[in-house]
Amino acid sequence: MDRPPPDTALSPQRLLDLLRCDLFRYAGRSDRATFVRAYFREPGFAFTCWLRTEAWLLAFPRPRPALRTLARLVRHRYGRRYGIEIAPQTKIAPGLCIVHHGGIVVSPLTVIGRNCTVYQGVTLGQTNRGERAGAPIVGDDVYLAPGAKVMGAVAVGSGAVIGANCVVSKDVPENGVMVASGARLTSRQGSHGYVQNTGYPLPSWLADTGAPRDARPATAGD
Repeated sequence: MDRPPPDTALSPQRLLDLLRCDLFRYAGRSDRATFVRAYFREPGFAFTCWLRTEAWLLAFPRPRPALRTLARLVRHRYGRRYGIEIAPQTKIAPGLCIVHHGGIVVSPLTVIGRNCTVYQGVTLGQTNRGERAGAPIVGDDVYLAPGAKVMGAVAVGSGAVIGANCVVSKDVPENGVMVASGARLTSRQGSHGYVQNTGYPLPSWLADTGAPRDARPATAGD
């Protein structure tokens, strides 16, 4: 009996494509030597490698318990060591860059677009009641400064900046810049100059990834 054709959506190349996009954000390159240097020098990238790997393994219809367990244990170890709590169920588009680690918490219901830049102390949190019950949707090219908090079913527009120690509980327009004092919108100059190294070659299968423009944040009951 002939074997069925492999599911290209689950091919190892898909995982490598995602990691190359993430790597480019750190170094502006995605060759093997850069991968090795980034893995040992950038805790955020090392964590992302195992986060992506575990998420890739979870997508297989046939369980691979040994590999899944290994990926989960290593991701958990890196997460505890560097203070990063992101679950493999979280939908994250290419180009994630965790610049500084420590105190980073992301709800599994969160959706993160392309080229998101994350600093220490960032929380993308779920709320369970009220008009904003749910978790955030973060657009493309968003810059989350140290201590930034986005709570509940909030849509953060592409190109937005959430400033240091800013707590956001309402939608942020595209290219909006929010500052800590009352989470005020101070400009629409966006994240240009803050989100860097985004010019990586994007494989065709990733062309439609990123935060959907017409989507609403997930609710706690979804």
